Amino acid sequence: MRFAKNLAWLVVSEGVSRVVQFVALAYLARVLGTAGLGSFNWVQSVGLTLALLPNFGLNEYGILKISPNRSAANVGQVASDVLSFRLLLGLLSVVALAVSTVTIPSLSGYRDLLLAAAVLLLATVFTFDWLYTAVERQAIVGMVRLFVRLSYLAATLIFVRSPDDVLLALLLFCGAELGMSATLFALSFQISPWTFSWAGAVRTRTVLQEAWPLAFYVVNAGLLYYVDLAIIGLRLPMEDAGLYAGAMRIVTGMVGLKFLIGQLIYPKLARRVGSAADAPELARLVCVIDRYGLMLGIGLLTVTVLFAREIVWFVLGSQFVAGWWVLALLSVVLIAEFGWLAYPYLAISMNFRVYAAIMVFMGVLKIGSLYVMLPKGGLLAAALIYVACSLFVCLASIAYVTRRLVTVPVFRLVAMPLAFVAAVLALGLTDASVGFRLALSGVVIAASALYARSLGQQLSWSGVKNDLRLMNT
Repeated sequence: MRFAKNLAWLVVSEGVSRVVQFVALAYLARVLGTAGLGSFNWVQSVGLTLALLPNFGLNEYGILKISPNRSAANVGQVASDVLSFRLLLGLLSVVALAVSTVTIPSLSGYRDLLLAAAVLLLATVFTFDWLYTAVERQAIVGMVRLFVRLSYLAATLIFVRSPDDVLLALLLFCGAELGMSATLFALSFQISPWTFSWAGAVRTRTVLQEAWPLAFYVVNAGLLYYVDLAIIGLRLPMEDAGLYAGAMRIVTGMVGLKFLIGQLIYPKLARRVGSAADAPELARLVCVIDRYGLMLGIGLLTVTVLFAREIVWFVLGSQFVAGWWVLALLSVVLIAEFGWLAYPYLAISMNFRVYAAIMVFMGVLKIGSLYVMLPKGGLLAAALIYVACSLFVCLASIAYVTRRLVTVPVFRLVAMPLAFVAAVLALGLTDASVGFRLALSGVVIAASALYARSLGQQLSWSGVKNDLRLMNT
């Protein structure tokens, strides 16, 4: 029951981590204010965008290479290749960051903050949580994450005291990320013993050829979660960046659960793709993921849209309430992130070059749209572009998987949820009373149960056990 054990540990650690992150966000929003929180998150987004270079799809590359062959020799070679490549790319990222702070006039006022963000690049170089995913030992990642997040929260509450402490808050965040990466890197030698050997020119070329398409999967995450705020901070006042950052942090806090689940299902999907003998089991596995993902996505979406005002007030404070509608719009992505969770992973496993092409198109479209539309459309344009690009990635993946691998019930899986989203969003953006919204939530819960049954969900303990048994296979 390794799947159930990993799931239990990761759910507990991720649940606590999300609570910790929300508490830290609430505290920083009240202490730093809209402009301070905007600066804090904007610098984070710049650092994390640059961190896409040393990341370069190497997490996914490592998982694909180690999942089918977990021998000590293979683990050692792949881990060495990944670390060697990342050391080179990390150096380039640090140089690019330092040069940018000197040569770009608009960044000069944030030079100290941006240089502090270089710690994030170092943390990315030594990121080894992918190895635990490949060998299905994610419980260890959960334990380490839990300890680091609690330590970060304690340090933030103790040391960050005024709006002038933006640099200190950033250093604490970056230090926590580096601490987590360093701990998992050190433990990796015990979990799956391996010896580092520098990758030569031939092996480096091989890694580059195989990993570059996967880099576009990472770019997808970066474009969806980092580049928005990086561009907003350059094109709009930092107060607007603060409103958008607060709403985005709430949404991505929930989306983080999607990546948690993805760590568990990705190796299972990757192993079955390409094997005719595993095709029936793959189809059943995808159906299970669809059912639970849609139920979770519908639940999170409904609560977030209908109670966006209250959530913003509770998490961020009264000075952020003016931007509640941004949270309501951004939360539309939850239906795609959870309900269509399996399909981007399937597309990557089937043909990552096709997925890379999807990412290139989406990335160019998103960056261009942000630069053109932000000055006139403001935060409304930013939120709509974010949602449109998220939906595009998932829908394109569904279209590709439908043609090449498994049959997808498009009406029930796509059309019905999107119609539901439109109805909930229309009601959520009105000035309806809290009582009406609570009543509507009850109706949605009942409708969701009927919808789950239409997808084949057995609403019983025996049905859940059967689904767990399939996931544990």
